[in-house]
Amino acid sequence: MDSKLIMCILEVAEVGRDTLGCFIKKSVDCEFRSLMAEEFAEFQDISRNTMEYAARSNINFKSSKRFKANPFSGLKLGTFSAKKSPSCMAEMLIINNTIGLIDIKRGLKEFNEANEETKSLAYHSLDVVNKNIQELLSYV
Repeated sequence: MDSKLIMCILEVAEVGRDTLGCFIKKSVDCEFRSLMAEEFAEFQDISRNTMEYAARSNINFKSSKRFKANPFSGLKLGTFSAKKSPSCMAEMLIINNTIGLIDIKRGLKEFNEANEETKSLAYHSLDVVNKNIQELLSYV
């Protein structure tokens, strides 16, 4: 159970980080780029802390080089200049974070027998995702 919840947490963190990495490069708004960089770092921390916990606890899981497809991976932001606006990017990131929120909540429900430290990592991830959504809403 712990390994499956860990994979869920890592998946959300990796997809969030990868999406932000793509959007940071495309953003022309310095303030918005700074917010995305902070969120990127938070997802990086979640990923690192979760991997360290798994290693420390000898929790084995099948590592996948490709997590589930990022809903925005095929999006060509350079095609339309309007898509580079903070408002448009914020909307897309809110959707992406909402999907992550649902995935983690589903993981907590499905793998409710996971130990408390694993659940704590999941709850921390939920807090980060919720905070990100609230911050991004100010740009919509």
